[in-house]
Amino acid sequence: MILALVSKCLAADPCMRFVTNSTRGNLESSTPGEYKSDVRNKDLRDLTSQISTYNPFTSYTKKIVCSDVGTSNSIRIHEADAAAKAASSNVETFVPFQDIDQVLKQTILIKWQHIWDLELNNKLHSIQPSIAGFQPNNLNRRMSVKLARLRLGHTYFTHKHLLYADPAPRCSSCSTIISVRHILCECPKYRVLRRKYFGKAYPDLRDILGEPYNANVFSFVHDINFIHSI
Repeated sequence: MILALVSKCLAADPCMRFVTNSTRGNLESSTPGEYKSDVRNKDLRDLTSQISTYNPFTSYTKKIVCSDVGTSNSIRIHEADAAAKAASSNVETFVPFQDIDQVLKQTILIKWQHIWDLELNNKLHSIQPSIAGFQPNNLNRRMSVKLARLRLGHTYFTHKHLLYADPAPRCSSCSTIISVRHILCECPKYRVLRRKYFGKAYPDLRDILGEPYNANVFSFVHDINFIHSI
């Protein structure tokens, strides 16, 4: 717009060579004397006043500054948001080792119990349905071994045939294969002694060898001469 105003001035008076803001309407010409036309002077003064009062740089600068401030704030907000998201995604949650250890143990025990629940034909499962195991006892080593063999169902008398490749022993009264369960719970030949020591003629094997075990089991196997064959 300044160029347009200057062009108008030059068109009005070709002799005008320079106009400054400090003169505020005073014109300097290369030819001496006053202008013959007051109208021309008035037009030039108006144009000069417009040139001196118009400051396009200030307006443009304001626009640039405002635009730059808005853009800068927008960039900073975007950078802060991106930094916050990156920080939240990279945060490593600290879990104490003790907590992890407890969770792993509990998960393993649950899976182990599930597998053990499927072992319905296992002789030990009938007296130990839980994987928690048996509590320590106050028996000496010799008697603890005998109790463990009775619980497992593996005794010398019931399994020695495997060592010699002989047939499995059979009960003289029932003609069935002899097992720990048969001796302690099923054979009718020992029902009187079972009632004496266990309170029932045909007790449950878990009531005798489960947790806690019946201490009378050793007296029973002693009376039927089975204690030394375990």
